[in-house]
Amino acid sequence: MVSGLRIIDRIAGVKIYLMRHGHALSATEAGVKTDRERPLSDRGRAEARKAAEHLKAKGARPALILCSPLLRARQTAEELAAAVGGPEVRPYAPLENVLPGAEVARLAAQTDWGVQEVLLVGHMPQISEAAAHFIDSIMTFAPAEIAAFEVGAKAAAPSGERRTAAPSGGGVPKAAALLWRASPAD
Repeated sequence: MVSGLRIIDRIAGVKIYLMRHGHALSATEAGVKTDRERPLSDRGRAEARKAAEHLKAKGARPALILCSPLLRARQTAEELAAAVGGPEVRPYAPLENVLPGAEVARLAAQTDWGVQEVLLVGHMPQISEAAAHFIDSIMTFAPAEIAAFEVGAKAAAPSGERRTAAPSGGGVPKAAALLWRASPAD
């Protein structure tokens, strides 16, 4: 059990969206003492709304948004949720940027969230590492960039070719496909 959720062997056809939080003020600019308290900037809020537009345009409908408990990620998730119609936003401690991204990918892909589409809002480098673990390829994320993956036995690459993730660290789904990615600059 992780955070009260059941870990299962594999969830076929679940869509997982990985997103880096939007642009945030520095601690000095925000007048806060810790990194945890850094808020989104106005630009970061606009980036989150733009990410919501990309989700809607792609037909994505995450029913659950998990976010790092750090303020900037939580604010990104809340801004996004409001713009797409209010999916539940839940702080998720593994997204604090402490665990290796591969572990976050494993947990995200193997936890039965009770929904078919889950969006995770976190930080670099953890989000990039999680994406790399899904598709066995290096991926970086700009602020508020989002990438969509289908995980599980039925996932197929957009070209129709199946992409099998390397089982490094154990416990990744049999296949993962990068469906699309979008940044606020798109």
